[in-house]
Amino acid sequence: MRWAEFTWASRPQLVVFAVGLAVALVLAWRYLLPYVTPDGPTVPWLPRYGGQVNGNDALLVGILRQEGHCLYVGSDLPLFPSDSRYDEEKGVLTVLGKRFRVGEEFRSGGGTFDWWREADFLTTPPDPSCDTSQVVIVGYVD
Repeated sequence: MRWAEFTWASRPQLVVFAVGLAVALVLAWRYLLPYVTPDGPTVPWLPRYGGQVNGNDALLVGILRQEGHCLYVGSDLPLFPSDSRYDEEKGVLTVLGKRFRVGEEFRSGGGTFDWWREADFLTTPPDPSCDTSQVVIVGYVD
């Protein structure tokens, strides 16, 4: 067969391969890309909220620590802005472009958030294993 005689219809296995590859790329783009950032992968359990960055009623200061699928600042369970990422392997949290490491001080504007269960702007709620007795919303970071 000469090149001029080649058509997609004459090679159905190539069509199937091309369609399969396209589907695989779309699925990878949709489901894997949100968990890979320049700072590394993120975890699906990081509690986040969408919309405007809020929570500057008080200063949130404490040591960032991880317990299972929960990140705490001191004894507070923070809800992070939607673009926040956490690389569990490296222990690095990125919030509004600033990096924080587990075991180091975390500082941000914050505010208590007693009604978080009714909030419709949570993009990722806290993991059920987390202590939610003191939930705070993270605002601008220092």
